[in-house]
Amino acid sequence: MVKALCLHGMRQNAELVSPQFTELLTAVEVAFLEAPHTPKTPLSEALQPFRSIFGDYDKGTSHIWWDTLDDGTYDGVDASFDALLAEIRATKPTALAGFSQGGAMTLVYLLECALRGIEPTVTHAICVAPPHPLRHPPLLEKLQKKTFLPSGGGGGGGKEENTIIPRS
Repeated sequence: MVKALCLHGMRQNAELVSPQFTELLTAVEVAFLEAPHTPKTPLSEALQPFRSIFGDYDKGTSHIWWDTLDDGTYDGVDASFDALLAEIRATKPTALAGFSQGGAMTLVYLLECALRGIEPTVTHAICVAPPHPLRHPPLLEKLQKKTFLPSGGGGGGGKEENTIIPRS
C-alpha cells in the first residue's frame, strides 16, 4: 500500500488541509506533517476575506514552511528541509504530496536530495498549486553549479533514470 506524507499550504495546518487530501488520496494511507514555523506577522488585509482557509495566527495554528522576505527570498526553508527529511526517514512514506507552499516544499525536498546526494525514499510526488520554489539563494546557487540531464535508455525497452551531471 502507498503511504503518503502530506504537506499543507502557507498559513494552514494539518487539520485544515486533511479534507483536501483525504478526498484525493482515498486509496492510500495518509499522514500529515505540520510545518515547523509560525508566521511572524498576521494575515495581510488582502487575505482577510479568505481567513477561513488559513490557520488562526492569534491561536498559533497557522504554520508555514518558510517566510518570504521583502526581497523575495525564503527564510526558514533549510530548517523545514531538515524537519521534512527527518520525518521521511522516521516514517518511511512512499509518496509525498504537497498543496501550495507544501507543494513547493515537496519540490525543494526532491531538489535538495538530488543536490546533496541523498537518495529520496519516496517513489511518488504530488505537487498541487505550488508557488515557485527556486527563490532561495542557497538552492539557486547549488542549481547553478549543476545541470540536470536525463540518462539511460531511450527506446522504451530499458530502465530510464535521471541523474545530476556536473557542468564541465
